[in-house]
Amino acid sequence: MRNLFSAVLALSLVMLFTASSYAASPVDGFIGVPWGASRQQVQKVMEERGFTLLEQRADGFSDTYQGTFTGQPAQLAFIYEKNVFYKGEAAFFHVRDKDYYAVKSYYTELKGMLTAKYGQPMERSSIGSQPLSYSKWENLPATASHPGQVTIMLREGPELFWPEKNHSSYTVIVSYDIGSSWARQIAVKDIKDL
Repeated sequence: MRNLFSAVLALSLVMLFTASSYAASPVDGFIGVPWGASRQQVQKVMEERGFTLLEQRADGFSDTYQGTFTGQPAQLAFIYEKNVFYKGEAAFFHVRDKDYYAVKSYYTELKGMLTAKYGQPMERSSIGSQPLSYSKWENLPATASHPGQVTIMLREGPELFWPEKNHSSYTVIVSYDIGSSWARQIAVKDIKDL
């Protein structure tokens, strides 16, 4: 009986150590911009990093910059709910206009980096619809009161990021998100605090 108890205790400790060593990294924002930042705060951080502002939508929904993500040239979108930043996306230039296999190779490489950081994702692949490949990490720890998520997609077709008419190519997009519902709660709280 003592041997059984010792074995169960040892197994429990190994499982506890293994689980804690694979704990996902927190998702506290997007490329150094914390969740909840205002458009002005995002712009300041991006200017300090040398990123180029491409567009600020008049409706306040998003701002688009050109810079780098994971060391690769990318177009970055910051998405807001009532001037509260809650979602960031990067579309990679270095795979734009490449054939499917080159883009899929980068998707697989990026998925490997994110899996090492956040654990195994939920995955989906499809034929004939967008996205072609999709991996998502959900319920990730965050300093905000709401869990974060990270998604990567391999897409085909005209994109929000490539607005040229009739432009179609394969694209890899990574997205970090804390949720628009969280942003709405923060916006309402900020208004009440005035």
